[in-house]
Amino acid sequence: MEDFKKGDLVAVFGGDLTQESKTADTVSFCKTAIVGQSDLVVQNSVYYSKTYHVVPKSICRKIHLDPSVLAAAETLVPKIGDLVVSFSRGEGDELNKKTGILCKIVYRLGQPDRCEILCGTENVNVGWTSLIVLRRNN
Repeated sequence: MEDFKKGDLVAVFGGDLTQESKTADTVSFCKTAIVGQSDLVVQNSVYYSKTYHVVPKSICRKIHLDPSVLAAAETLVPKIGDLVVSFSRGEGDELNKKTGILCKIVYRLGQPDRCEILCGTENVNVGWTSLIVLRRNN
């Protein structure tokens, strides 16, 4: 079992149990307020309010990141020829995706604004901020 202390950032798992299936596919991010022998009191900050909950340590995982990594972390900037995916919000919780080769970047006011990706045989115009690099073209 992990060694928790007050102020730790933890992921508290949840899920669904039925007669047919068991899933542990939801996570709440919390801070530990009190550490007990087998349980934690965690502070959950959702929707601008703080609530406190008693949870078993066995469903919690400590999360830590060296803060100096934050200053150096950068997303991979797409380049012409890269395999990219563009994403946008669809109906409900769906995510619309278009995958293709980046072939054109349109700049506005000194910044990338829109781009064209080749999806099969069709050029599709998408927003620059919706791109993520799947594979760099070397």
